[in-house]
Amino acid sequence: MFEEVVKSYLLNEPVYKNLYDDVWLLSEVPAEYHIPKKDLGVDLVARHRDSDELTAVQAKYYHGKVGKDTINSYVA
Repeated sequence: MFEEVVKSYLLNEPVYKNLYDDVWLLSEVPAEYHIPKKDLGVDLVARHRDSDELTAVQAKYYHGKVGKDTINSYVA
């Protein structure tokens, strides 16, 4: 459910709306991009408006502080 909120935010918040022309949940990414639907930490994929480049997005909801180990596990 939180991923749907993030998708809506990225499609409607002015800065991201101007940056991305489409945002998909991982399960919604069109087949033409050949992105596996297996969940390896990517929750959404956003397509850049000016270049058609794709960006992987991980959407996690945490209450409180997020530790360095949690952040490092995604960056790795």
